[in-house]
Amino acid sequence: MKNIFFLFATLIFLFSCKNEPKHKEEINITSAAPVEKTQGIASTYTVKSTESKIFWTGSKITTKHTGTLQISEGRLNVVDGNITTGDFDISLKSLLVTDLKGTEKTDLEEHLLANDFFDVEKFSIARFVITKVEKIENQANATHRISGDLTIKDATKPVSFLAQISIENDKIKAVSQNFNINRTQWNMTYKSTVLDIALDKAIKDEIGVKIELLAEKK
Repeated sequence: MKNIFFLFATLIFLFSCKNEPKHKEEINITSAAPVEKTQGIASTYTVKSTESKIFWTGSKITTKHTGTLQISEGRLNVVDGNITTGDFDISLKSLLVTDLKGTEKTDLEEHLLANDFFDVEKFSIARFVITKVEKIENQANATHRISGDLTIKDATKPVSFLAQISIENDKIKAVSQNFNINRTQWNMTYKSTVLDIALDKAIKDEIGVKIELLAEKK
């Protein structure tokens, strides 16, 4: 009887050893995938060209002229309700003079579009690329400082200005304060003081700019 019991126990032992994996590495252990950090909600807004405009002012010692430029296209990228990046194109061929009429208006527009200034036959588009948007406080009519790179003709220079920005109902409205750019930085030196032109003959290097922009969520 003892022999039979011993034989039975031996068979059970051998059977169990036969079915065990030969190597521990044959056992696959699946570990849980790392949990990714939740990113902010990102959205893209398309600039409405028909409702976005740039106002400019050019001056001499004794007089000044005003006009507009049209924004042809653009986009703004928003994360968690804040503009992070974006860009927009400016159609230089859309330039209009708004303080003159008739041949005076036409003559000035043609001169500004020619190679003394914008040279639109070679460079029909200017572009502003947003690199930074900062919230600010205690500024009248401004909620943010916008910084970016402005390309006109064959030159790109940094520009920064204050703006009032509101985001609601899937729309962004941004209106800048008046700010100046120096036209000579973009190789527009016609009758500039940098060429030692007499002040009474010179056109001021500073061009006044104001931007009004409307964008809608895609």
